Amino acid sequence: MFLEKALQALGVAAQHPLALGMYVLVIVSWLVISLRVKRHRALLRRLDALPEKDRLKALELEIGPLPKKGINAEQWLRAREQVFKLARLGILCVAAIIILSLAVFYFLQAAPKSVVVAGQVTLDNRPLENATITVVGVAGEWTTDRNGAFHFQIADLLKSDSLTLTVVDTTGYEAVRLDTTVAKNAAAALLLKLTAPSTHFIAGRVLEEGTGNFIAGAEIVLEGNRGSGTTDARGYFRFAARGKRFEAVKAIFSHPNYQTSRRGLTISEDNQISLGRKP
Repeated sequence: MFLEKALQALGVAAQHPLALGMYVLVIVSWLVISLRVKRHRALLRRLDALPEKDRLKALELEIGPLPKKGINAEQWLRAREQVFKLARLGILCVAAIIILSLAVFYFLQAAPKSVVVAGQVTLDNRPLENATITVVGVAGEWTTDRNGAFHFQIADLLKSDSLTLTVVDTTGYEAVRLDTTVAKNAAAALLLKLTAPSTHFIAGRVLEEGTGNFIAGAEIVLEGNRGSGTTDARGYFRFAARGKRFEAVKAIFSHPNYQTSRRGLTISEDNQISLGRKP
């Protein structure tokens, strides 16, 4: 039974040199002591069959010189057998305690630890609310609060000493993304800076002055070659424009039936322009 259990545990013990050494020590000790116990039992069973003059010599060859007085040879042999049994039990107990201690130690060492990831996300140096943060190789996503702050913990399952973070802002007309790699020991105090793209959308509607009727086919050209577009069938326009959001720009509006006009716009989606009809 012992050897069967020991062979089953060989695969586990072989995973670490110290555990394997302890495993071999236990097996060898158990075999040596078991062999001595069996030899003592065999000698004890055959002791009566030996000539009386040979019994003392046989005992001394097996277990060494006998005590001078106090107990007879048979009692001494039985006592030695008990000593070996206790020694075998003691070795097994000590080995079990050591192996259990090693198992607990390596379990605690192997147990996944947590990494704190915290800091602030800014967009053009202003706190960015509702930015999405993900960690490559880790399930889940987190968002920043109204102050651009974030704080979360992840299990330290990655073998690398660093984390790769992806920060995405979808609150503007174009998504802004930042991919960055940070050391795990510095992940609790991060400042992630996003920069707004230089191209946004400018949109609105062109109406007829006085009547409010929409003007289809009006052409809009931003000065400085920053973008251009044309109104649709309901007078709406929307096109890409170079510049920052809500930046003031100048635009020229033209249409065959309306007076050409130079007007101010903002790079946003709520512009409304009125054009006067030609005389």
